[in-house]
Amino acid sequence: MDPRSMIEVRAAHNGMGRGLFATVDIPMGTYILTESPVILLSRSATPFQDFCDALSSIGTKMTEFEDLYCNVRLLNENLAGNIVTQIRSEDPQTPADVQNEDFRKFLKLYAIYHTNASIITKDNKDAGSAVFLTCSRINHSCVPNSYSIWNDKTDRQTIQTGRDIKAGQQIFVNYLGDRGDFMTHEQRLRQTQTHWGFTCNCRACTKPEIADRVRRDMTSLRRSLDQSHQKWPLVDSETRKAIALKAVQYAEELLRLMEESELGGWKVCQTYQDCARYNMYLGNEAEAVSYARRFLDTQEIFFGEDSIDREWIEAIGLRFT
Repeated sequence: MDPRSMIEVRAAHNGMGRGLFATVDIPMGTYILTESPVILLSRSATPFQDFCDALSSIGTKMTEFEDLYCNVRLLNENLAGNIVTQIRSEDPQTPADVQNEDFRKFLKLYAIYHTNASIITKDNKDAGSAVFLTCSRINHSCVPNSYSIWNDKTDRQTIQTGRDIKAGQQIFVNYLGDRGDFMTHEQRLRQTQTHWGFTCNCRACTKPEIADRVRRDMTSLRRSLDQSHQKWPLVDSETRKAIALKAVQYAEELLRLMEESELGGWKVCQTYQDCARYNMYLGNEAEAVSYARRFLDTQEIFFGEDSIDREWIEAIGLRFT
């Protein structure tokens, strides 16, 4: 099936404007959209000038670009970080007269870009930003059902479902990326209001006292696991055993919280690895095999058979078919 036949852009509820919706039942791990950016800017010291150059090449797509959501707060001269301030800091000689109608029209285009721009990476480093005409229609949720993936080899953005989605349901991604999984409601609210000018009404935000407790616990457990990884190569075998006993508890509890709060998807793969590694070190081979199989199953769903990482399984001494 053509991925674009699975989705449609239409009016959303709760003041979201328009959004992307499933037209059929879509299984977890399905690629539903891949798109080239209408504007792609590499990281540079002159983003405003780069934007001017890129804007001239939009051509017939200008109407669609102008129709994208704009965070009007970016046009407020009284707000720190407003766009006029950014333009003048780049080039003090720029005739940025906010009373000029033509300049205000251009200013809004720049605000549309800033509102909808996604960070792009190359070799896991911030390499610039891009705007997409369809991907930009996808609304935010702190408990998303899909993920956005930037391919720096093809310069295309792909949207993949993180769980099963029923026909008629809206597609959501987390604008805050992976870091949003571990933020409290107050931290997320500050980010969404500042950068996009909206207040999220997802279930994690309507009952923040519950979601915040879970996310704080997840943050603490992830930090404890990271500390265990750092200590591992520096200690003797007896100390490693003590670390492994605690790390198994951390990893299994983190896994439970991620799955219960629906923040799993492909992100649980690292935690499956942690569970398998530390169980194997403690001699719990059956448990290690179980977690390794869950890792493989999840990787196959999200990345395909040819992209599964099996080296770590052999490295810890696991052998199974």
